[in-house]
Amino acid sequence: NIQRRARDPVTGKTYLVPADMSYEQWRQSIASKHGQNQIEVAEKQTRNEAADRKQYEEFKTLIGSDVPKTFAKFQELKYTKAEEWAAMMRQVATFHKIETGPYSDEYKAKLKETYRYFRKDGYEFTIHALNRVLGQKTGKGKRPFTREELKEMFKKPPNYKQSDGKLVRYENRIAIIQAPDTGEIVSVVARDTISKNWEVI
Repeated sequence: NIQRRARDPVTGKTYLVPADMSYEQWRQSIASKHGQNQIEVAEKQTRNEAADRKQYEEFKTLIGSDVPKTFAKFQELKYTKAEEWAAMMRQVATFHKIETGPYSDEYKAKLKETYRYFRKDGYEFTIHALNRVLGQKTGKGKRPFTREELKEMFKKPPNYKQSDGKLVRYENRIAIIQAPDTGEIVSVVARDTISKNWEVI
């Protein structure tokens, strides 16, 4: 009846197992309890804990409150929610470009605030698109537009497609260009007419 302690890699709790239980028997019992995929995730989290903690702190510095509140939630996101993790990595890349760009602190804050304004509705903007919104150009064929106008345009599906595959929402002389793979908004352009390389969807 001799027993020894074992650690559940998923829950982190210790429990008693027979002293003569082999590693393979223990692993099979854990896999039966939680599922093989969850075991592999837990092992990755344990194996990469030090590197992940460093990454977590770097992300908190760069994107602040947009990072999960706890390290456990951060690892859960990284290893079990591929699409959300990819979106966070895109945000990190965009904010890194903001921080390392030739911008004043005030303009950096505006870029980040604009990103978050659209992000809360599910739309990610690249640094180029953010600059298009904040640094609008004037002159022939140009017209000012507001964030609220763009937000209204997002309620409708794209109505054109560029020759390179990018999707376009064009309305009231404003064009919003969107990447078809990531869904990122890559540019916002004020123009009088549609482009020759746009095809009606």
